[in-house]
Amino acid sequence: EEGESSEEEDEEDDEDEAEAASKMAFLNEASTPELIKQAISIGGTIADGVRDKWILDKVTQLQFRYVSESRTTYCWNGDQGCMYIWRERGKMTFLWSAPEGPSKTP
Repeated sequence: EEGESSEEEDEEDDEDEAEAASKMAFLNEASTPELIKQAISIGGTIADGVRDKWILDKVTQLQFRYVSESRTTYCWNGDQGCMYIWRERGKMTFLWSAPEGPSKTP
């Protein structure tokens, strides 16, 4: 019986390690809007840190904003001066282009 319980514990440890590795892989490869979406789903202070604020993706220079009221994630492309709705990785819907052209802030 003792051998069986340690095997079960080993399996649980392996599952916990696999889950932790999976979470780390997601965090390492997730885009900024995916991380925002994850923070919102967790809730609490982590969600408050990203909800209804512009968050800059330093790699792409795109800005993302999750709007709580509509549950929509917006993407501002300052180089284009264009606003999009972010749907999922690689899928955005064009909303409008700023009449004054490119700018850092929407």
